[in-house]
This record gives sequence, structure tokens and C-alpha cells, in this order.
Amino acid sequence: MKSLEGMKVLVTGASGFLGSVVAADLLACGADVLPLAGPKSGRSPAQAKALGLDLSDMADVQKLDVLGRFDAVVHCAAVLPGGMGEPGVLLENQKMTHNLLEWVIRANTGHFVLASTCRVYGAQSSACGEDAPLCPPDLYAVGKAACELMSSAMLAPHAIPCCSLRVSAPYGPRAKAKTVIHRFLHDAAAGLPLVLNGTGSRSQDFVFESDVADAFRQAIAARATGRYNLSGNQAVSSRELALAALELFGRDPATHLVFAGADAQENYRGRFPTDAAFAAFGFSPRVSLKEGLHRTATAWGLL
Repeated sequence: MKSLEGMKVLVTGASGFLGSVVAADLLACGADVLPLAGPKSGRSPAQAKALGLDLSDMADVQKLDVLGRFDAVVHCAAVLPGGMGEPGVLLENQKMTHNLLEWVIRANTGHFVLASTCRVYGAQSSACGEDAPLCPPDLYAVGKAACELMSSAMLAPHAIPCCSLRVSAPYGPRAKAKTVIHRFLHDAAAGLPLVLNGTGSRSQDFVFESDVADAFRQAIAARATGRYNLSGNQAVSSRELALAALELFGRDPATHLVFAGADAQENYRGRFPTDAAFAAFGFSPRVSLKEGLHRTATAWGLL
């Protein structure tokens, strides 16, 4: 784990999943971290020191001026799908990012890192490297693609390096959303059948939270620029995920795996190679799905 001793880093969205993971890791590596949370976000006792600011309000953002210059700003704050109507998600995320970038320019920050998503690629039939065409399937992903472009367009004239890290299906103990991993682990622990739609062949490229933290830290240490995929580098089908969850709790698939109905995304294959991130700053996912599920279930008190 490379030390970032003495680096001053601002992390937005510190009360959320990715923001809390990144902030904790940077702090453990010796960085002087200022966690920033939304004014209405629910902060845990461990996040009590997070500064509450509304990034959509420029007057609030300007309160950061008194804190001096940061070596890096990591922007994880975002309104997620379902947080409000789709048009609101689109506009709010772009507004927050624009305001923060304005401040980054004024404060002459040393490096800007944006937490983006592999959803910007949409449902493509082949593996998506960073040069794959973008086809965002919803306004959340449209907004993330726009924020990537906004970051480079606004910061390039001021020679402030920036990079966008496209995260694919992150999971782990800090995750709050009721994703398919959350459902499978809780149902398997309770002895309930795991229900799959279609044939269970739809795949995702899951990445464990500590691997995400590694990537952000490595990108900051290398002052990386450009756009990079962050994934587990292994496409896992819904059926494979269900079988792994059942195995973890010793459940028999013959009695605990149920197929019901069609899957509208039956042909989706999430494959996001991380070769570019490895070449640029040494990122390589280390946590297997089996280990990640075990660590997550243990942290949630399911094992």
C-alpha cells in the first residue's frame, strides 16, 4: 500500500458507498483527508467529522476557500438513480460537478479525479475498452458522460490534470443499496430460494470495494490523466453469482435455485477490461468474487 503521507485530499460524497471507501483508504495511507458530505446525508459516527456542504449551491462551495489548496480532489458525490426523477438526476449531478470544477480552478488544485461508471457504455455485445463508443442507457449515465467531458474541458486550459475512473458494479461491506448481491446473500443466509429471470446468463463485472480504493489511491499517486475502467476483470453471470452465494451458505442449488419469467437484459454482457488502468497506474483487481462475497457476508453478520 503506497503511502500518501502529507498529501491534502478532498473527497466528496464521503457519506456514500464509494466516497466512504476511498476516504478511509486514503486516510489509512497517510493522506490528510477532508471528507465532504451532502448537508442532508446520513452520516455514521465514523463520518461525524465530514464537512456538510451542498455542492449544487455555489455559495456553499465557496466556503471551501478558507481551507487552502488541496493536492487532489476526488469527486464521488452524486445523486443516484431513484434519488429523484431522471431529469433531476441529470441536472443535479452536472450542476454539482460544474460548481466543484469552478472551485478547483480557482483554488488551483493539484489533481482532479472523477468517480464515473461503466454504465456510460450501455448494453454492448463485446468487451468495452475505454475507446468503445458510449451509449448511455439512462440520464444518470448520460450525466456521468457529460461530467467526464466537462472535467477535461474546464481543467485543460488551466493545466490541472484530471482523470475519470469508470467503476463497474462495485460491492462490499460498506454498500447500502439493495443490489443483486445484497439480495442473494441475504436470501441464501435465510435459506430462501434465489430467483433468477431468464436463463441466468446475463453477466456483470463486479469489483470489490477494496480494489476500488486501490485504484483511486494509485491514480492519485500517479497523477493519472484520462479515462479508465475499474472492474473485477471477470464477467460473472447471474447464475454463477447465485451458485457462489448458495455455496457460501452450504445451500443445495437443486432446491434453492429457481428460474422464473423472462429477463429483459438476457443478452447483456458486462465486460470492462482494466489493461489501460494497469498500464497507467498499476491497477489490477486482487479480490476474487468468492473472497469478496465471504468478506461482505461476514461484515454484514450473515456468516
